Amino acid sequence: MAFCSKCGAQISGGVKFCPTCGNPVSTSGSSDLSSTFDPADIQENKVLSVLCYFSLFILIPLVAKPDSAYIKFHINQGLILIFAGIISSLMFIVPILGWIAGALSYIFLLVCCIIGVVNAFLGKAKQLPLIGNYVILKW
Repeated sequence: MAFCSKCGAQISGGVKFCPTCGNPVSTSGSSDLSSTFDPADIQENKVLSVLCYFSLFILIPLVAKPDSAYIKFHINQGLILIFAGIISSLMFIVPILGWIAGALSYIFLLVCCIIGVVNAFLGKAKQLPLIGNYVILKW
């Protein structure tokens, strides 16, 4: 069930405008999934969801709020970053070309981490660029 990003009313699938306030409903091709989460859940857990992007601190929101769909979304994004970091570390095994690719991927992952922290703090559920559409943990 989706929620209106303006008034918080529940919206059934297939409508283009909120029946309560008339706000346009975002398209399904967008990477912003904020409207699919309960606004109260987002407001209550947006500060705690920031921890999902700091490696082992991902366990704190997982244990503190295991039923929050918003936190599970950000835990999924954080897990993707962790796995991508492991793959980036493995690139350093290959001399020269692997070192360059590993360094570039670390810079990309740092940018993704910053984007994730900002989105979580602002109450947005946006997928990370290039890697955010994978699902490890279902929300």
